[in-house]
Amino acid sequence: MFGYVTAHKDLLRVCDYNLFRGYYCGLCKTLGKRFNQLTRLGLSYDMTFLAVLISALSDTETMLKQEPCIAHPVSRRPVIKEDAGILYGADMSILLTYYKLLDDWQDEHSFKSLARIFYALPVKKVKKQYPRQAAAIQKQLKALHKLEQENCDNPDAVAHCFGNLLEEIFDIGGNNPALKHLGYHIGRLIYLTDAYCDIEEDGKKKNYNPFLSKYGSTVSKEILAAHLVPSLNYTLSEIACAYELLDIKKNKELLDNIIYLGLRKNVETLSREETKKEKHNGPV
Repeated sequence: MFGYVTAHKDLLRVCDYNLFRGYYCGLCKTLGKRFNQLTRLGLSYDMTFLAVLISALSDTETMLKQEPCIAHPVSRRPVIKEDAGILYGADMSILLTYYKLLDDWQDEHSFKSLARIFYALPVKKVKKQYPRQAAAIQKQLKALHKLEQENCDNPDAVAHCFGNLLEEIFDIGGNNPALKHLGYHIGRLIYLTDAYCDIEEDGKKKNYNPFLSKYGSTVSKEILAAHLVPSLNYTLSEIACAYELLDIKKNKELLDNIIYLGLRKNVETLSREETKKEKHNGPV
């Protein structure tokens, strides 16, 4: 359910692209160093965005270094380390990945969910430091699981749970309404987009999907996009409004690209599905 919050690389300056990679690689290395190497498998663009955002609220200088990477042995990669945003992003990545794997095990008993054993010790460490966030994740995933078991046919209701989950994670200090609002709508966007992208696979595997429950297994992605795009456009506007209330001290060009261009690019992909339907149904 991760990977939808990223930059629009075609419209990103080279320096900002390297900065984003620096946070991504820094988060990856921090997971390995702070916990264990296998926790790096939980790396995501969404938590990279969180790291960039939290870091941007501080005026502490960001140090970008070129370091070797085991996945790219022939070249060095830009890396940011010992940054407050990256440390927080790594901790939240541990919580989200562990409880998501646990939820997958309860739902499907899937083999990949056994990877949670590599998060057992790290999650204990993070829960002690961030009990509010850990409790919120457990509570909202439990509520989400209940709705899934009931075959809930209201996509907004299940997206609301994931929004509630991310609002607690984004609000690092527990006292910033703008961060909370931003996190809520990022969560809502992630859940609805993921459900849309997975609808065909979920239909084949007979997995729960709120859109299948609402519209039935015969719904086309074009028709679904026509219903979903207006809702996601509203969500994008709420994300932008919340973002503009934040006191951004650095990384602004990169964050602007993600908020105003990267997120919208994903929604425009859905809009093209809707356009295909309109052309198909138009006059010959």
